[in-house]
Amino acid sequence: MDDDQFFSGIESRADLKSRDEAAAAAEATLRVLGERIARGQARDLADSLPADLGDALTASGDEQADEFPPGEFVERVRDYEREQIAEIDVTATQLHVQVVLESLAGSVDGGTWNDTRTQLPSEYSRLYETG
Repeated sequence: MDDDQFFSGIESRADLKSRDEAAAAAEATLRVLGERIARGQARDLADSLPADLGDALTASGDEQADEFPPGEFVERVRDYEREQIAEIDVTATQLHVQVVLESLAGSVDGGTWNDTRTQLPSEYSRLYETG
């Protein structure tokens, strides 16, 4: 999947107004995911994505995963999104996170996604499984 398909899918499914907002949601979500998983896994995942998205995943310089609960994941994404999307609430941010992570799961090979999921506690499944 190229980044045009990736962003247009996020834009429509997350009810965003533009590609710029879709890119902001994707970059914010991937940046926080990169903070939450081990650096090596972030690099492996980034290798499967277009450069801009991969850079967001590997923006954290920490080798170790930063442990925090799903609610804080959403809040961190919201903080990053506020830089580009004004007046965004937690409910909208959670939808953005879900859509981005679902899009990510569909964009990378299953083994890479499974390796990523194993680094997240089970309560994170609510952020990437909507059905």
